[in-house]
Amino acid sequence: VMLPVMIMWIALAYYYRRSLKLEYEYILLDDEMSIDKIIAKAKRKRCLKVDLNELVDLSIEDDDFYQRHQNLSFKTKKYASTHPEDKQYACLLKHGNQYQCLILQADEKLLEAIKLRHPLSVHL
Repeated sequence: VMLPVMIMWIALAYYYRRSLKLEYEYILLDDEMSIDKIIAKAKRKRCLKVDLNELVDLSIEDDDFYQRHQNLSFKTKKYASTHPEDKQYACLLKHGNQYQCLILQADEKLLEAIKLRHPLSVHL
């Protein structure tokens, strides 16, 4: 009776520890950005594909961002790792009449590429 319980705990501990090694990769192709989740540098899963023509605002995630958009109702999804030293950016998108906010950890190359195509929507 104890053996199956111990095996279950070992399996759960393995998957929990593996899920802590989580990274996100952002792939930009023209006006389309794909977000992939990479688990333990071994497994890749496509999380989301967005059209950047729907971009309303891209800036550092801080109180100022949320204050600028306090009159909007939006859902927030986090696509960023838990490393505290990395800057997080908020990307507000409008799809139809619904808003969605994505939390990203973009590097300078990605931010510049988005800014070249959508300069009025990027506030860095």
